[in-house]
Amino acid sequence: MRYNQRPVHRRLIIPWYDSSTLCILLLIFVMLVFIFAIIGIIISKENNYEHVWVPVFLAVMSGVAVISTMVRIFRRLKYRF
Repeated sequence: MRYNQRPVHRRLIIPWYDSSTLCILLLIFVMLVFIFAIIGIIISKENNYEHVWVPVFLAVMSGVAVISTMVRIFRRLKYRF
């Protein structure tokens, strides 16, 4: 349920998984995963090329998560100000 049931003020209730604090923590964690994937790409290029797809896939997926979370944070800041 996203809306309060009070008839005068229909204030939007933000769920716990969409709070600003959790978005920032998620952004930090996914940035660390992205750095880990970049290091994995560098190391796998030195050793063997047949398994380089794993860190590339991890970097792409974490990059998408970073962009998605940043868009969510910027939208929230835009509506706040």
